[in-house]
Amino acid sequence: MAYAVEMINRRSDILPNVTLGYEIRNDCREEDTTLWTTLTLADPCGDNTFQRHCPLHSRFNDQKTRTVVGIIGPGSSATSVFVTRAAAIYEVPTIAYSASSDELSNIHHFPYFFRTVPPDRFQARVMIDLLLRYDWKHIALYFSSDSYGSNGAEQILNLAEENGICIAINTRIPKVGEKIEWDDIVLNLKTSPLISVAVLFSLSVPANSLIGAISEGNLGRRITFIGGDDLSGNDIIDAGYGYMLHGSLIVAPHSQVNTEFRQYWKDLEDSNITTSPWYQEFGDYWKDRHGCVDMASCLFPPVSESTVINGYSRWRTL
Repeated sequence: MAYAVEMINRRSDILPNVTLGYEIRNDCREEDTTLWTTLTLADPCGDNTFQRHCPLHSRFNDQKTRTVVGIIGPGSSATSVFVTRAAAIYEVPTIAYSASSDELSNIHHFPYFFRTVPPDRFQARVMIDLLLRYDWKHIALYFSSDSYGSNGAEQILNLAEENGICIAINTRIPKVGEKIEWDDIVLNLKTSPLISVAVLFSLSVPANSLIGAISEGNLGRRITFIGGDDLSGNDIIDAGYGYMLHGSLIVAPHSQVNTEFRQYWKDLEDSNITTSPWYQEFGDYWKDRHGCVDMASCLFPPVSESTVINGYSRWRTL
C-alpha cells in the first residue's frame, strides 16, 4: 500500500497537483473489528478503544485532520461486505484487492464497491473443469460459513448439477468448531468410501482445521483436495499436515510479480523509512521462520502484491 502511494505521488502524469496520504489499519480478520475500524475512519477515536478491539497490535495515533476519499481493502470477502456497507453510508468507494465473492457483484446492494480480482464464479468454473478433466464425478464439498465460502459453494452446486457431478457430501464447516463437530464431519467421510476427492471453498482457518481433523481421524485413504485461493497451504505445513495436500490442486487468480516492489521490500530493512507499525514484527517472525539473517536474503513472502498495487491504480481512474 505504502509503495503504491509513494509511486503515484512521484509521478506527474497521475493525479497532478494532488498528494495522496494513507492510514493503514489492521482488521485482525474479524468482522466486528473490521466494521468498527471502517466507522472510525469517519469518526476517529483514541488508542484505548483500538486496543480493546485488537489488543495484539498497535496503530499510529494521528490526530491530523484528513479527508477519506476511498478505502483500499480489506483482503477477504467476509470482511469486505462489512466495510463496503459501512463506507457506503458516507458514499465512500471501496476497492478490495482480493475479495472475490459473487455477493459483492450486486451493484444494487454494493454500489460503491470495486475490486481487482475476478469473482468466484470463474474460480468455481475452473474447479468443475478440473473435476471433469480427471473424471472425478463423486465428490465431497466443504465450505466456510461466510460470504466467500457460501457463495462459492452455491456456484459449485449449480455447475455440478449441470455437468453430472454427484456431490455426495455437502457440509458447512465451522470457523471454530468443537471436537465433536469435527469428529462428526470425519465420520461422515469415513462412511462414504467412494469419495476420494473434496472441493474446499473455505477461508484458511476453517480449511486448516478440517484438514487437520481428517489427518488425525485416520481416514484410511487419500483425499485429493481442490481448494480455493484462500487455501495457501503454508499454515497447514507449519502445523505438520502438509502431506495431506500432496497431489491436491489450488485455484487462485494470477498475480504478476512486481520486480520493482520486491527490490523496494528488500531495501526497507536498511532504510530509516517507517512504512508500517507491523513491519518489524513481521520481519522478526519471517527471519526466524526461514533462518535468514536479513529480509533481503529471505524467501519473499507469498503475497499478491500486484493486486494490492492495482487497487491504487484503479482508484485513480474512478
